[in-house]
Amino acid sequence: MKKWMTLGIITGYTDGTFQPNKPVSHQEAVVLVVRLLGLEEEAQKRAKNGVKLPFKNENSISTWARGHIAMALELGLLDKNEKFQGNKAASRIFVTSLMVKGLGIDVDHYKGRDLEFSDLAHLTAEERLELAVAVSENLAKGYGDKTFQPNKPVTRGEIAAFLERMLDYISDHDDYNDIILEPIKGYFTSYNSRDQKMTFIREGRSASDLKSVTYTLSDKAIIYYNGKKRSTLDVFKDGDRLEVILNNEGKIIFVSGESKKDDKVVWDQLKNVSVFNVKLTSGQNSIVYSYDAAKPNDIYVLTQKNGKSSLLQGKEAATAIKAAIDTHFKAGSTFDLKKTTKNLALLAQTSSDKEANVSVQYKTKESNLEFSSEIKASTNATKMNWSKGKATIAYTESTDSKGKVTSNLQVKDPDAKKEISYKKEISDSKVTASGYLKLEGLSLEIKDTSLEPTIKQILGDYKFALYGETPKTDKPKDEYKNLTGIANFNLEITSGKNSYLYQYNKDRVKEMYVLTQKDGKTNILTGDEAAAAIKKMIDTHFKTNSTFDSKEVSKNLVALVQNKDSKDSKISLNYKTNDRTLVFDTEVKSNSESTSYTITQDKVTIKYSHTKDSKGKVVSSIELRDTEAKKELKYTKEVENGKTTASGYLKLDGVNLTIDNTQYESTITQIAKDYKVKVSF
Repeated sequence: MKKWMTLGIITGYTDGTFQPNKPVSHQEAVVLVVRLLGLEEEAQKRAKNGVKLPFKNENSISTWARGHIAMALELGLLDKNEKFQGNKAASRIFVTSLMVKGLGIDVDHYKGRDLEFSDLAHLTAEERLELAVAVSENLAKGYGDKTFQPNKPVTRGEIAAFLERMLDYISDHDDYNDIILEPIKGYFTSYNSRDQKMTFIREGRSASDLKSVTYTLSDKAIIYYNGKKRSTLDVFKDGDRLEVILNNEGKIIFVSGESKKDDKVVWDQLKNVSVFNVKLTSGQNSIVYSYDAAKPNDIYVLTQKNGKSSLLQGKEAATAIKAAIDTHFKAGSTFDLKKTTKNLALLAQTSSDKEANVSVQYKTKESNLEFSSEIKASTNATKMNWSKGKATIAYTESTDSKGKVTSNLQVKDPDAKKEISYKKEISDSKVTASGYLKLEGLSLEIKDTSLEPTIKQILGDYKFALYGETPKTDKPKDEYKNLTGIANFNLEITSGKNSYLYQYNKDRVKEMYVLTQKDGKTNILTGDEAAAAIKKMIDTHFKTNSTFDSKEVSKNLVALVQNKDSKDSKISLNYKTNDRTLVFDTEVKSNSESTSYTITQDKVTIKYSHTKDSKGKVVSSIELRDTEAKKELKYTKEVENGKTTASGYLKLDGVNLTIDNTQYESTITQIAKDYKVKVSF
């Protein structure tokens, strides 16, 4: 409220009071919305030049509101053909309509949206549509009893909440960048009193938006710090939380700051970590881990995947970073560069992504590791540098579009008197190598790969496993015996922040993996371990010749990933054997659910779907075709408000039956069971 008053959007009364419980009038609501849209100056010009309003009761409209109402008419916020009662208390639906029209939202995109409120019977079709827009865009909210109370007068205190949500919408849509009240949030860095310039880290909607910006302070700027009005920015400290508003000249007109808490915070789980900065990107997905022991309050983990974003800060971020370190950089274990790069890329990738970028800076009190990798469909490039004391390891590896692999290794450890320079190229199965090896005064020239086992052993002493080895002469395994007969098995189960991902394709066995993320812990299986996990999943839930019960399978799969805090879940499966294909999708939310699957085997096709919407309406449908046995059926059943309808047909050995009720439901259920499928209606 203080922000709106200091900016002049909402003003107090001449007696010094604000009267937050007093209802807002129609003309006051119009003035506030016009001001928020940055049109105050235009409204004042119209008032100064004199304005004729098209209402019969024009004289009842206050002088101070006439310019704003003229602007509202020009913008289409008000209808000149309708009666305007300026002093009447503005209702919740009136304010909602003003906001939607003022923001210029295309309401046609929201036709057909359901509204769950029980008290909208008297609203016009236009008002209902505008309310659907407002609810969808979080401009308006209802009450806990499933009512909206559209005719309830809006108080001066309540109008501030409407304006705040309207401002949030403006901030999230680039179309409104010219509005002077768009807030910028971030963290204070510095202030130069001589040129009145403030620098801060701006928060954004993606990792790339996190950057340092500098703006000039307006002479008329209003400054608040920890809730108190200030005359200067001298009290601000590095890392303080900010909210900044610019005027139409790009200068700071309002700034509110809060001092950062726990200046001496120490994350116990990261006490041996100096820096951990990791950025993983793949397509539109990205994961950023950021921690610097010198600035512990700035810790965060930002995840953007499949169109969803999450930001962890403080203790939650520290826990997530510790889990990532334990999973991929565990102390005392051998660091496998290629395996780690692949596993990190998988965190950002989806099943359709083949490209990724990995960037890591991991510094402890004893060592420093930095590496980056660019993975593309036919090429890749990796670079790594490591140091501990006086010992250093530098390694690069690249694969070009023709499959040529080039690797370079440099090892220097003056205390241990070890030095290695090793370059290797693999092209069309031809291997060349060159360099030198120095061990305690012994110097050997490298002309081929004969010294590679020695080099690998030396790297092992430093707990490193790097790639560029001589390819094996025998052919790579093209199929795992326990997965014989399986063409592909792609399963994804998600619930909240937890997920299980199984990926296998017999044509790309090297890309097989099982990735599990649950309760902040990540585990990745590849090779034989992944094959065993996939086989166990199939035998447990999708065993050949057993009856497929989608309801039971969904329940058991979701139980793997759910915890007490996660209620929503989603399952997606594509499972194909040599003679059978199952495509299965299900999604469960707090007030709705949907399931569908398609099974094809030989000349048989079975399609099933089941949905339950937020109003309790249940629709179940099955289609079955067996061209060899000459069986065909289609059955749809709907249950809504205690009323049941059914329709479809049944064809058996040339006999055709029309279904218009549920009398054949048991027969249909038995037919499906004969095909090893359990359905429920």
